[in-house]
Formats: sequence, structure tokens, C-alpha cells
Amino acid sequence: MDIIIGREAGAASPRLCLKQGEKAFYIGTPGSVPKSVSRSHCRLSIGSDGSMTLSNVENPL
Repeated sequence: MDIIIGREAGAASPRLCLKQGEKAFYIGTPGSVPKSVSRSHCRLSIGSDGSMTLSNVENPL
């Protein structure tokens, strides 16, 4: 399973956004994430054995 971590797209005061497939979850209050954080900032990969890997997203939006 992959989760993309970044900022909320299109918001004047973005929050942290977690995306898994088509689902998006927002965390924090508006303005809690600076616009210097890309919308697709990093990827958290969770293996079937429970192992986790954090990596940069190659082509951030």
C-alpha cells in the first residue's frame, strides 16, 4: 500500500493531505502546512510484512 503525503491542493491555507488511491484525508488546521511543501511531497510504502519505506515523490505536482 502506498500513501502520498503532501499539502492540500488549491487551498489558500493548506492542510496536510494523505492520499491512498482516490481517497484523500486532511489533517490539521487550515494554514498548518507551508506552500513550500509540494502537493505530492513524499511516499510512504507499507509492505505486506508491515515494513515501511519513506521516499521522495519523483515528479511532485
